[in-house]
Amino acid sequence: MSDSKASYLRAARAGNLEKALDYLKTGVEINICNQNGFTPLYMAAQENHLEVVRYLLDNGSTQSIATEDGFTPLAVALQQGHDQVVSLLLENDTKGKVRLPALHIAARKDDTKAAALLLQNDYNADVESKVSFPGTSRVCMQAVVEYLYTNQLCPMAELDPMELAALANRLCLPRLTALTEQYAVSELIRASKEGQDIDGEVLTYLELAQFHNANQLAAWCLHHICTHYNTVCSNYRKEIKSKSVENHEYFEKHRWPPVWYLKEEDHYQRVRKEREKEDVVLNKHHSRRRWCFWSTSPAVA
Repeated sequence: MSDSKASYLRAARAGNLEKALDYLKTGVEINICNQNGFTPLYMAAQENHLEVVRYLLDNGSTQSIATEDGFTPLAVALQQGHDQVVSLLLENDTKGKVRLPALHIAARKDDTKAAALLLQNDYNADVESKVSFPGTSRVCMQAVVEYLYTNQLCPMAELDPMELAALANRLCLPRLTALTEQYAVSELIRASKEGQDIDGEVLTYLELAQFHNANQLAAWCLHHICTHYNTVCSNYRKEIKSKSVENHEYFEKHRWPPVWYLKEEDHYQRVRKEREKEDVVLNKHHSRRRWCFWSTSPAVA
């Protein structure tokens, strides 16, 4: 890279608009980039130089050029929290080609305000900027979008909690994961109070929750299985055998009743039955002796 190009990049990064103009007048390409893919617009957006960003946009600078890491000027401005630069870039983003990387940044930061800004104005990403979420239902995606706008979970009847937990984990939305866990547990408790069998569903949820980092839901499932261990084992023997070694170790350690209690109870029941048999024999013996005493007493007299 020539000295003039390098100096132009440094001027943009420093926010020195006059020097940047001087280099552009010498014929330097407005969208040049260094070895990392950093353009003058990217550097100015990263450093929150609003006037430099405005001038570059007005004079044909392209904001869809991304760095080697996939960051656009909009994405880095959003990451740094430069709200005015973000708004300016969005005003000049007529086709929506740069919004999706920025939306990912907002999702990772759990920044609902920024995400709502990115999704407003009837935004529709074109084919080049779409990301596919295979196996994701319309209801699940709608729940995510509503969460980004409202910061709340608004579940519908058809919503699958584990599908939503998986998507929330994929998008790095920990609060949505927590809300989904709360919803899943409340639905299971409600079904249980209505007399429905939830053991099979709990077994299904357990390892899915563990895999998708829904740790609170996984802990609740473990507690339910352990406190209903005998019933779960008798009704879902095959399913519980298929669980991981780590889960089986947890079951053995925390199950109720525990193995030692069952052994003690079994010993108690056997001893009690033996004692009852002894009491029956002893009572018969005493009864026979009383009969003999009363039947011989008149003769003795």
